[in-house]
Amino acid sequence: SLQRLKDKNQVLLTFDDGPHPVYTPLVLDLLDQYQANAIFFVIGKQAEEAPLLLEEIKSRGHIIGCHTYSHHHLFDIFSVKKMLAEVEKTNKLIEQIAGEKPQFFRPPFGITNPRIAKLIKKSGMKSVAWSFRSFDGSNRKNEVILKSMKNKIKGGEILLFHDNRLRTLELLQQALPWLSERFDLNSNKL
Repeated sequence: SLQRLKDKNQVLLTFDDGPHPVYTPLVLDLLDQYQANAIFFVIGKQAEEAPLLLEEIKSRGHIIGCHTYSHHHLFDIFSVKKMLAEVEKTNKLIEQIAGEKPQFFRPPFGITNPRIAKLIKKSGMKSVAWSFRSFDGSNRKNEVILKSMKNKIKGGEILLFHDNRLRTLELLQQALPWLSERFDLNSNKL
């Protein structure tokens, strides 16, 4: 599973759990402002409800990855067959809407176990983890998260955010100026 980029001049933004009808478009606009490209790890059932957003993500130069169909809290103990069915259903959906089959996969909760390792192998996808977690779903104060970001990000990191909450937008508005001054944010080639 990929956790870092080789190029220390770059950092890669990744977003999980979307697309969200309100927040994803706002995230896309912010990324445009900073010429930043990202990977959006979408949940199949969310994508089904917002097909135009998938087209929008792709048309703005971002990559769409698979984050399962249901993001079920017990996904990591599903059988490999059941996991694979979810991934294939999501990939087919993404391909129908956005015109290309996803190459990248992120397991729910970022957990990889022997079953998920088998799933990744069978699916032929590349698993993408992260080396910096934004904690945009926690009750940590934004200042604390930003301070941690400034201390820990040295280049080559894969950053985890979620495009389904307001909190992420607030964080990005504060983090993107700092990140874009220091790193190349416009390559999402892995």
